[in-house]
Amino acid sequence: MLSKYEKYKLTKEKISKILFFEKYIAVDDSILVSKMAAPALARLVWGKSKLTNAFKILFKMPHFSSEKREFNFLVTYSFKNRKDHADKLKKFLREENIDNSECVFLRSRLPKNYKEFYLIISSLLKSLYVCLNNNIVDMKVIISLAYAIKSYKYYSSLDIKASNYIAYNSADMDETILTIVMNEKANTYGLQHGIMCKFNNTVPIDIINYENFSAANAILWGDFTLAEIKSYLPENCKIIKKYHFGETYTHSRPDKREILVLLPRLQYLVNCIQLLEVISSISEEDFLIRRHPSLEGKNELMKIVNSKSNIKFTNEPSNELMKNSTFKCCISFNSTSLFEALYFGQTPLQYISGNDEFIVDLIKNFSNEAELRASLMTLDKNSLTRRYFFEESEEKIFGVYDESV
Repeated sequence: MLSKYEKYKLTKEKISKILFFEKYIAVDDSILVSKMAAPALARLVWGKSKLTNAFKILFKMPHFSSEKREFNFLVTYSFKNRKDHADKLKKFLREENIDNSECVFLRSRLPKNYKEFYLIISSLLKSLYVCLNNNIVDMKVIISLAYAIKSYKYYSSLDIKASNYIAYNSADMDETILTIVMNEKANTYGLQHGIMCKFNNTVPIDIINYENFSAANAILWGDFTLAEIKSYLPENCKIIKKYHFGETYTHSRPDKREILVLLPRLQYLVNCIQLLEVISSISEEDFLIRRHPSLEGKNELMKIVNSKSNIKFTNEPSNELMKNSTFKCCISFNSTSLFEALYFGQTPLQYISGNDEFIVDLIKNFSNEAELRASLMTLDKNSLTRRYFFEESEEKIFGVYDESV
């Protein structure tokens, strides 16, 4: 049975071989068309509610939420209700001295008039016609191509002018389309906003963040990321290594004897339960648990540690916790938090769950109680170089390239 990633790749390849597409969209490169269709395709393959996703992809209109059309540095984002990403974007703008008026939210909405409704229906009909002429009867392909036609026509019609375009995520939905439009008339940049790495087991949808990278320039955190994803990036993509999201912290902050445990998102609930079972067997250490927001209210976690006086939960943001105190060590897996611990001068310890997105050889790990006990006896706070993961510089980045892929 094919994995979701294998289904995605095979369908994307099918799209890349479609002929006669340039008749309906001003793009005669089928590989580029497959990049535009890929984010919608990914949602149809990985999404839990496929009918809901199909409706949103087909019948919602893209929307550039600014009347402004001329920019020096156009910066876009499409996330909502994510304070962590909002804070990262603010830091990026502040560090690069980019005015907030240059930042635009890309969102989707229902059509407001006949013209928009016509674009939606005509895009669907054109996609259907192209697919049938290529002997393709696959709803995922039809819907994804309809999205690409609709969105490309919309963003092309805006006639946006900018010297530089920075997408918070140049590989996802509308930012992919706008990046491809802007590639013809601006310096385009894709910003790494979370950990990027090779996936060892079940490949999540997150892989499109680099597998479908569309900008001419990639702003990456450092050498670790480059080593992990270099083979996925476009051949002529320029690399800029700079970590924009750093926070100042004092090295004289108070020491805590607690071990901070940073649990990943809901997808790994079973593995989180297994980790809590391991730490609950160690009564001589104190543990502070910080759950991913998607794990809030999951009673399965509480039941394991309810009777353990040495295990407590906190909702304080992980970056605030690590910035303000030095913990004995920080345990995590399948999460950017593992790397944030390193950034904040903590001692990271990776739990090997058997369902690991990535394993960092440079970070000490454990998979059971005995290994955890052994690791806690031999912690080395100075064994890793932060710069390998996070390249920090006070220099501005635009127009300065480090190397080619």
